[in-house]
Amino acid sequence: MPQLMAGEDFSAYTEVKPGAYFGLGSGLAEDGYEFVNHHPKFIVDEDCMPVGSAMFVKIVENILM
Repeated sequence: MPQLMAGEDFSAYTEVKPGAYFGLGSGLAEDGYEFVNHHPKFIVDEDCMPVGSAMFVKIVENILM
């Protein structure tokens, strides 16, 4: 992933509770998905959504087990 200027204060949350941060891709630029989230022209390739959903489900399963 190319570097970008962004700010995230997630570390403040992990000082209180353990946590993890991950990014989920939203499509390839050559397929027309060239803008990142929070950009006014951002669109998401909905085919990537099952991957992200499955990851969240697995995290919850691991917490509950």
